[in-house]
This record gives sequence, structure tokens and C-alpha cells, in this order.
Amino acid sequence: ASLDVPVSPLIFSFARGALGRTEQRVVSNVGSGTLNFTASATTDGGGSWLRVSPANGQATQLNATLISITADPGGLTPGTYTGQVSVTGAGATKNIPVTLTVSAIDQTILLSQTGLTFVAVANGGTVPPQTFGILNTGKGVMDWAVKASAAVASQSWLSVTPSSGSTDASSLQVPLVSVQVNPAGLSPGEYYGQVAVTAGSADNTPQVVSVLLSVLPAGSDPGPVVRPTGLIFTGVAGAGAPAAQSILVSNLSATARTLTAGKLTTDGANWFAVQPATTAVQPNQPVSVAVTVNPSGLAAGIRRGVLTLLFQDGSVRTVNILFVLSAGGANEPKSGTAAGASCLPTQLLPLITTLGTDF
Repeated sequence: ASLDVPVSPLIFSFARGALGRTEQRVVSNVGSGTLNFTASATTDGGGSWLRVSPANGQATQLNATLISITADPGGLTPGTYTGQVSVTGAGATKNIPVTLTVSAIDQTILLSQTGLTFVAVANGGTVPPQTFGILNTGKGVMDWAVKASAAVASQSWLSVTPSSGSTDASSLQVPLVSVQVNPAGLSPGEYYGQVAVTAGSADNTPQVVSVLLSVLPAGSDPGPVVRPTGLIFTGVAGAGAPAAQSILVSNLSATARTLTAGKLTTDGANWFAVQPATTAVQPNQPVSVAVTVNPSGLAAGIRRGVLTLLFQDGSVRTVNILFVLSAGGANEPKSGTAAGASCLPTQLLPLITTLGTDF
């Protein structure tokens, strides 16, 4: 057996009073047989702010193992702290340097993503917008401003809304910024831009979202675009139905295309509906498809379904549906609110909402 672990430094930056954060590293066996390893964390000061798990494990040529490295600034005063994570196995030790910085400023910008890619067709249909969230991982309310710019200043194909806003660190509501592209007048090729987020009260201002617009030659057909690619509904058994949600279907080509919607559920029950079931999507007129769920007669539980959109050219797009129906009770939230607000969570139910079938 032979141990291999990436030893590039880990750098954590926090606002004062922020929650901890975890990064992962891969422990690999680049030899033969089975590698048994141990992992430990040490700090040069500030107490036990650095942790690693698992403390021991195994790796083979075919199966590597992930270790989680957590830095927790709780209780630390502003300053810079150092430590390391040591992984030992097969007679070798790999040390990963770790640096943690706690800022005296109480606010930090965190973007939900740092890159967006758009595809358009020259003289084709409207390109749907995309969004990113602006979080405040510190304290209080953080005011921010957003500005879009293209690599070539004379090309104003990139825009954002809103241009300003605020994020409350104590709120579960994450403000979203919509990014729009307008390929009108652009020749086929790739175009680059960026969206800068600035906040005067944050310790890491500005933060940037990189934007790539790929304009295909006229007559190209990259297929329909559907967003979001997943919907989550929550409700209470015996209560009213949650509010309807919509998906937007865009046609990037220069000719109209017809879609037909189909439904499938894991339990075989007909608990969600789609309107319209059949429609034409024009190049410059994206279509909104409404999805509703009906909890009538359903017991509490977790249900999954798939909305299938079939187009006349044979292309298919799918939207995953997650319906979480909690048991009724005096302390349950009203219909339309997040189910389980008064009870302890027991499961994590992930659903991808931004990556399509062909990602």
C-alpha cells in the first residue's frame, strides 16, 4: 500500500461569530492491497478549533476515502490561527497546513455560485435568465450592490436585477439576483463578462460571478431549456393544497416547437397536475407551465414524481417533483408554510433544481 493525500494548504476566512465550515480531502491508495490510515488535527494556538473525521479508515486502489476537515471559529477573537491535519498510513505521513482567519468585521459575502453559462443562437429565441443567491455568513443586515460588466465595454449584452439589496444573516430567506443576457447583434462565438457584488460592511468585498455566453451559428438547435429542473412542495395531511409553482420552457431555435407533458409518480397515485398539458413554444415567447399538487386523501409521507416534457423533434426534458406531506396536528404549520417547523428534522431530502438532464 502507498498513501496519497493532496497537501495544498486549506485557508478558512470567517467573520467574527460565524459558524464553522468543512472542507474535504481524498485519501488514496496508489499502491496495492489495503491501506489503513489514521487522521488527526493539531493547532498552534486558540484551542481545539480544528477537527478531522473519520479518525481512521481504509483505502484500496479502487476505493478512495474522503476525510472531512472542519474549522470552527466559535470563541476565537479576531486574528490568524494555524494548525495542520496529519494523515498517516503505510509508513508515511502527509501534513495538510490549515490557516484560519477571524475578521474583526462582522459580515462576510457568500455567493451561492461563482459561475454561470448561457447558450444562445444567432437570430434565435430568447435566452432565459439565471439566478444566484447572496448570503451573509456573519451577523446583522448586510447591504450590497451588484454591477454587471462585459469583457468588451461596448458590448452591453449582460444585465442584472436588482442592482442592490440587503441580506439578513438571521433570516432563512436568501435574496436572489437575476442575470440576463441579450445576444441580439452578437456574432457566433464566446463572450465573457462578470457580475461584481460589493458590500462596504463585508470583510471580503467584492465577490465576483463569472459569466460565459456562447452564441451558436444561426440555424443551430441546442434544444429547449427548462428551468427549474426540480420542484419541492410541502404540506400537511388533511390541510389545503400548497401554492402552485411554475417552470419556464424556452425555445432557443428560430422555429416554434410543440411540447406534450407526461406525469409519473413512484407510488402510482395521481397527486400532481400540469397545465397546459400541450402547447407550442415560440422562439421569443417562453411558456410558463404550472404544476400543482393535491394532498386530498393522501397520508403523511414523502412522495416523488417526474414531469416529462416531450417535444415534437424527439427531445425530452424532465422535472423532478418532491412532495413532503407531514402529519397533521395542533402545532403543525398552516398549509403553504414549511412543513415540520415545530418538530425535529429526521431526514435530508436533496433535489437538484438548476442542472438539467444533459448537464
